[in-house]
Amino acid sequence: MNEKRYYNTPPDPVAVARARRVAAAIGWRVEKSKQRHQHQSNRGLLMLLDGGGNLIAGARYDVSAKEIIAYCRNAERAKATDNELREIRKFLSRNGIHLMHRRNGKYWVMRGKPMTLDEVKNYFGLGVH
Repeated sequence: MNEKRYYNTPPDPVAVARARRVAAAIGWRVEKSKQRHQHQSNRGLLMLLDGGGNLIAGARYDVSAKEIIAYCRNAERAKATDNELREIRKFLSRNGIHLMHRRNGKYWVMRGKPMTLDEVKNYFGLGVH
């Protein structure tokens, strides 16, 4: 018999509780596999879902508690960055400046209104002798 087996050790209850707390802090939830026997489509570990029940990670219950904690902490940092970026955009827009898309970790900044070529020259002091 050449049958494949997909056995994982059951997740540690303390680690699962920690993963649930970390996920709940950002509005997500962790589900543990309820099946007794593991198979290819159910590896017997955990699944991470958002507040609406949409899958984030672990479609086959194949994510460990440690991986979920790391994933949630990274997502939490990304949300903090999004909030900071939103505040910066709001501040700049009040001053007539738009923060544009990011490339290679750097942002483009544009004044609130399009400028003619003469206005660009005057703004940067070009062509003035």
